[in-house]
Amino acid sequence: MTADAANVQDGVRIADQLELPNPCLRFLPEVETLDDGFEKMECIPSEHSQDARISEDDFQIPTFEHARLAVELVAAVRQSAAERNLNSADFRRTTISAGELINHVADRHGRTMPAAPVTVEHAVPRGLFAVVPAGVGQRALRSAVQRIFGTKPEPVDVELPEGGLIRYLRLPSLCVPFPSKPTPRSFAKDFLSRFNSAMNRRFTGARGPLHRGEEDINAALPAYGIAANLGLLIVEQINTRAAGAHAASALWDTLAQFTVATGIPILCLATPGAAAALSEQSGAIAALASKTVYHMAPALPDSEQWTVVAAYLYARHLTRCLGDRKPDWFSQGLWRLTLGHQQLAAKVCTHIASVSRKDGHKQPSESEFMKEAAEALVLEMPHLMAVRKMRSGGSFTVSSVRRHGDWLPLEAVMQSVPGLEEADTTLRIVAACRTEGGNDA
Repeated sequence: MTADAANVQDGVRIADQLELPNPCLRFLPEVETLDDGFEKMECIPSEHSQDARISEDDFQIPTFEHARLAVELVAAVRQSAAERNLNSADFRRTTISAGELINHVADRHGRTMPAAPVTVEHAVPRGLFAVVPAGVGQRALRSAVQRIFGTKPEPVDVELPEGGLIRYLRLPSLCVPFPSKPTPRSFAKDFLSRFNSAMNRRFTGARGPLHRGEEDINAALPAYGIAANLGLLIVEQINTRAAGAHAASALWDTLAQFTVATGIPILCLATPGAAAALSEQSGAIAALASKTVYHMAPALPDSEQWTVVAAYLYARHLTRCLGDRKPDWFSQGLWRLTLGHQQLAAKVCTHIASVSRKDGHKQPSESEFMKEAAEALVLEMPHLMAVRKMRSGGSFTVSSVRRHGDWLPLEAVMQSVPGLEEADTTLRIVAACRTEGGNDA
């Protein structure tokens, strides 16, 4: 074989290697149909008694919204992994640049080095925004997503065209809370803590880019995701107060820039009030809610979801104090107390089971059950009263809507977003004419 022929053959071999799919794809689950989504999102703790990772707080009866989120989230993670192909020499160079950014924080003279942005070529932002009212089960949703993808780093071996192997690590998912002090630096601090814990390593100390200004933070966060071959970033506990704070605007932009730069999916788990706050951040909406919004609303009283929830909670907690047969009033009575908030329903049932252990406690009647159950919801009662009042209709101040924004229906809270203020009609028409006509006629 001539030298030229050998070079051609080597070129073909390298081209074939580059066309191989990302080896990370083999770790990803197959969730292609809604039935698959329902199966992945359902969690019945009594069926997983041997799994220490699953507790009663993970109980979840999925709806259509849960199922379509599972399908579309897995698709997004797969698409992102295809973009970040470790079989591509170009992308491997990108991971090297990312690793250098997060590991080398000073030059040879000890001076702090600025963090140059590292991005994925042709990346597409993948923001998935799920609205979960308080008491509906945000933790259960997050846990279900983590079970789909996993949370532990996995080794990925890549064969090189010239021979040999390179071992990378792949972090399937990372969950970081939205900080109560909603600044990029606060989020970066929590991100680094969770990242170090997940990877079982310590990256960058007090002088690292995540501890500097906003510009360095916005460059460093994508580098961490790229270097770790992160599959999914989950941002949870996004509530009305934090999301609507003035400082949160910069953090919304930081999250948006992360997925824009990397194509790594971000799943935001937010309350209705937080969704209203995001709607005021027009620059971040396109990246963080790029295609749709998933709304995990409280269950309706006659829904199949609520029927299953009530039956499970009764069998799990109340047969000892109320008998094997569920009373006819139980399902609707529990709904009237909790307004379909599954997490609150579970709290009521565990409370009743707890107080029934008292000596001399008798099987409660419907009215006695309601009285004891109301005691369990003493902290949530002001919010539930606000939800009832909102459903009855009326006029409410913006501040009162935002005060209960984590609990109120999404459609109602969105009406609290400032709109156009009515002014003199003539002036408003003149302003429109100036914009459209390009003159002051």
